[in-house]
Amino acid sequence: MPSAKRLSLAGIGEYEGVVSIPRLVFRRFVDGAVSPERCLESYHLQRTRFELVAERKLRNRQLTDDGNVEITGRDVRAPAGAPTGQLGYGR
Repeated sequence: MPSAKRLSLAGIGEYEGVVSIPRLVFRRFVDGAVSPERCLESYHLQRTRFELVAERKLRNRQLTDDGNVEITGRDVRAPAGAPTGQLGYGR
């Protein structure tokens, strides 16, 4: 599995693009080895959180050079709806 897995397309208004989540982000949600199957399972369990993060990044125009969205570990540490620079709850 590559270091970042393309899990879904995001669409807000007229925007459509790829949302990628590096495998290391899933360590926060998975006990033990971070296999592709466990990443997918974790994605489905945390889907709302990932979607909120992607929507926030789109609204704030925080896109990669190619116009897509990459969710980082910092993004999922912050509580949903919190400003990007604010520290959130951790493990």
